[in-house]
Amino acid sequence: MTMNKNTELSAETMAFIDTICENSNTLSERENVKRLILEILQHKHKLINLDLNDIRLFQGEGSITAFDVSVDASDEARMKRLVELISQKCNSDSTFCKILIMLICPQNNMLKIGEMNELAILFDGFNKDVQSVWGIAVDEQESTTPKLRGIILIKELL
Repeated sequence: MTMNKNTELSAETMAFIDTICENSNTLSERENVKRLILEILQHKHKLINLDLNDIRLFQGEGSITAFDVSVDASDEARMKRLVELISQKCNSDSTFCKILIMLICPQNNMLKIGEMNELAILFDGFNKDVQSVWGIAVDEQESTTPKLRGIILIKELL
């Protein structure tokens, strides 16, 4: 396999990602989807891993959208607020069949098990046929304003 020095991913993997991104509606959306997929795959500090096999769920027909949201990591209701932002961005009018969520929390303010209930509530609100995949990573960079962040991929039905 030939490795791409910028991304540390093989040429075959990069070609596969490009194929996935072709299902986006616009060039700017393709670039955004690719940027966020690469961030998911290349994150060095994953607690609950998302990998290329999870990205493979987005193969085939149907439009792909990607976005990221963040909230203040010191907010006591941070997961509730993050889930609200995800819900708003998912667009209740759209019909999607797959969703992938990568949560990224600061190292000095890790997620607590009780906070994960908010994610379960989000998933429970989806149509029963929606495939949901999620993971958690740690942001080890020091920041004066640490954020809890979510990267989201959505595959819409045709």
